[in-house]
Amino acid sequence: ARHTAQVVSWYSELSFLSEERRAMVKTRRKTYADDAVALPPTKRCKAEAEEDAAGGAEPEPAPVNIGCLPPEMWALALEFLLYEEVLRSCTVSKNFLHDVMPRITRICIMHSRELHVAPTGRFKNVTLVNMFCLLQCSPGNCSLHTIDADAAGRIVPFLSRFPKLEESNLLGLCEHDVEDSGWYQYEPETCASPEEGRPVMTSLIHSLCGGFRSGLLSQGVKAVNGPTCPRREPNADGTGCEHCKMMVHAFPLDTVVYWQHHGSEEGLSEPYADFYNSLCLTSSERLECIAERPGGKEMLKKKAKDIFEHLLSCVAKGPAENQDGTTTDVYFYNEAVLSDFVALADYLFKNRPSQLNRLLNVDDCLDSIWEGVEMHEERKEGYRPHFSTVSLDELADIGIPIAMSAFRILDYKEDVGKWVHRGETEESA
Repeated sequence: ARHTAQVVSWYSELSFLSEERRAMVKTRRKTYADDAVALPPTKRCKAEAEEDAAGGAEPEPAPVNIGCLPPEMWALALEFLLYEEVLRSCTVSKNFLHDVMPRITRICIMHSRELHVAPTGRFKNVTLVNMFCLLQCSPGNCSLHTIDADAAGRIVPFLSRFPKLEESNLLGLCEHDVEDSGWYQYEPETCASPEEGRPVMTSLIHSLCGGFRSGLLSQGVKAVNGPTCPRREPNADGTGCEHCKMMVHAFPLDTVVYWQHHGSEEGLSEPYADFYNSLCLTSSERLECIAERPGGKEMLKKKAKDIFEHLLSCVAKGPAENQDGTTTDVYFYNEAVLSDFVALADYLFKNRPSQLNRLLNVDDCLDSIWEGVEMHEERKEGYRPHFSTVSLDELADIGIPIAMSAFRILDYKEDVGKWVHRGETEESA
């Protein structure tokens, strides 16, 4: 980034100079433009250098020939800048416009004014677009947010300009609260004005669905993270809302099959783990909507093993309180994850648990569980984490093969009011 800013300043200066002056400046800065040979220092600079050397000062680093970097390296460096800075850096040179911009694969947008389609034609290989302009902190209260209607209206036309797009994150970024800063997504519960935010999010969802259905947005898109059910509550007749059903029917099928019910991935701790669990549909309703789509049933059967292994990695960790006031860290699956397990197993293998047992390998299931555990703590040789017997027993009842010996199984004994290892009656966990 430092070298990029330096080159940008040079090119900016050159653009305002006459041809004669420009040639002279190019000659003076031959160090970075051509062969990286250091210019001879003036007498004053030489005296200062000798004085620093006598005083034991560290020598200055040798000049770096950044002018000879290939376009691939420049593109990689520019991906760490904001979109606005990328545009400024690339417009100072024809070489950047023709050779560097087409090689950039991800961009990061901070303001809605940047969502303009004019310069997007040069970004032919962008696969990831991060937008931190959809949401803004509420003035005076960073725990609440507002949704930017201007940004929401520009998103679909902007995304449609990237033919190789695979993922986009529609979020907000808090930079005011030093202790609690970072990205966040739309939540009806934390929206400063739900009456104003709900129609904007509804309009964005309809716009995205229309983009996928009309072919404006490529079916190669694997994820558009951030859209959330604007209501988070079922209809009066008990059915899921039409907005969530529309998303399941319209978004790319390869992605929809991995969506979970709200709360399914609460155990995961890595970023972007819980964007698609913001639907108000139950697990069964979501599967029914997928099955209604052309090729939906076939896709569920094809991806069944991957989906089950993904759910096995959604491990939650929480403290279990003992009667004496001490706590024990126990791994478990929350109710939302278990409901996803049950719904998918019933849909594909109802009354046929033996087929599910043949689909899944006990070693692959164990690896998936460990993948979830390692999101909470580092795996150590010989270590056996505590696992709730309720969760593992329910998985076994479904037909999922579980290697019980790999864990320390805990039961809660109500009569003694404490957690004990399975098979024991006295020893507290």
